[in-house]
Amino acid sequence: PAVHHDGGSSRSSGRVDKSWNSGEPSRGNIPATGAMLDRCAFSVIPWSNFTGELFRDHCIAQRRPLLIKGLAGRWDSFPSWQKASFLKAFGRETVSVNTVPYGEQYGHHHGQARMKLEDYVSEYMALDAQHQERSRSEATVPAYVFDGAILHRNERLWSIVQIPDALSKYPLVLRQLILGPVNAGSPPHFHGLAVNFLIAGRKRWLVTPPSSAQFGMQTAQEWFSLFDENQTRPDGKTQPPHIAEYAECIQEAGDALIVPDSWGHAVINLKNSLAVALELAVVNVEER
Repeated sequence: PAVHHDGGSSRSSGRVDKSWNSGEPSRGNIPATGAMLDRCAFSVIPWSNFTGELFRDHCIAQRRPLLIKGLAGRWDSFPSWQKASFLKAFGRETVSVNTVPYGEQYGHHHGQARMKLEDYVSEYMALDAQHQERSRSEATVPAYVFDGAILHRNERLWSIVQIPDALSKYPLVLRQLILGPVNAGSPPHFHGLAVNFLIAGRKRWLVTPPSSAQFGMQTAQEWFSLFDENQTRPDGKTQPPHIAEYAECIQEAGDALIVPDSWGHAVINLKNSLAVALELAVVNVEER
């Protein structure tokens, strides 16, 4: 199937869950130019074109990122992820919360906590847009659910994650539940091949090839603010963070985004967002 190698529109397609956002939510940390990105700088395909052959060729052999429009929106379990249903079923589950995902592993303990999902949503994911804007103006750093255990221990929750046939033969290395408000996110990092299914919300991605990949220990809000400031400095001089080569993309609700092995990426929420991220082992599935 054809892949749009010159990028393409990242506007939403398929079912979209709006239950996690109310009214006109905050736009979050947008490019300093003030223009909201509505395109993806790397390859984009519709969900109907996504096959195992394309995944092997494009994402494994060529090691190129890919945005798949509407793939998560095709899940039969989509209604179970709507806010009321999700919290009724799983709200009493306890998850890891931090201002930087897995920050405790790197000495970043600020904001680290264990919380019930229902308590986290009540405290951090206010749906009132005015409240979100006020929090941003006060430089509040939002805590983020980035939990690598809940999808392993809760079989009922794992059962409503639907891995497409094109990916089903690849061994799972890590299963992660991701939940957070506007401006929550991840600073630059890299790992093995990963697939991010955005169930609700909107995310801004900055993706870098392995030669430019890096780790950052700032919050996503701090890192993107500095990055955007660098792009518009009148003197042309840049301060850290500096990335020599990168591509940006907006991921909409229902989309899946694949980051190849060792590619760096930083992510920030533009709306209240709910996602599932899977890391896959890159193996020759034809021999399995």
